Amino acid sequence: MDELKMTILGQYRELNISKDTLLTLNKKLALPAIKLTPFARKRRQQALYESLSWPKGPDQDHRIYKELYFIENHSLGVSKPGKEASPEYKGCRNYKTHEKTNNPNDMLPLIVPRDK
Repeated sequence: MDELKMTILGQYRELNISKDTLLTLNKKLALPAIKLTPFARKRRQQALYESLSWPKGPDQDHRIYKELYFIENHSLGVSKPGKEASPEYKGCRNYKTHEKTNNPNDMLPLIVPRDK
């Protein structure tokens, strides 16, 4: 077993969660053996529109950070705009015209230590 799997199993053992309980949960949470794209499409669109509504700074030097989660003493989030939003960036292609362009909605994912 790899190190990560052993660490996770150790955490469950410390919480007195039995192997049988883990197997039962695993079966209940297993994804169905069907195509999930139609099921996920609406949720993806909702997530996209939500992320577009978050504030963004005027440029990469003045990004606005949006905290999405926090775990212990770390914050997980995104800063807007990301590097692909720069007007000088031409590493993307427009999906309709195939013209080289930037991505004005790009976000920079970050994990940041939080002060307690």
